[in-house]
Amino acid sequence: MDYESYTDDELAELDELDESIQRFLNESRHYVRKAPMRKRYKLTARDVRQLTLYKWRYSLESAGYTTHQAEHLLFLKWLHARHGPLG
Repeated sequence: MDYESYTDDELAELDELDESIQRFLNESRHYVRKAPMRKRYKLTARDVRQLTLYKWRYSLESAGYTTHQAEHLLFLKWLHARHGPLG
């Protein structure tokens, strides 16, 4: 930036503007720190199970399986977990 083309008054205004911006940034950081924390909710075992099933189903469907195929594979997974391998 070529400061020689600015007058002394313009440079003084730029310095004041820079100081104003710095003050604003410092003050806004102060307010951000004082913002209240949001309440955290813990997931129940049922929530985790539902999210896991959703994740598996979404993964199967994004891999190219149809909705029906994904449901069938999840059912087989449940059946295997419940009764163990057959045979």
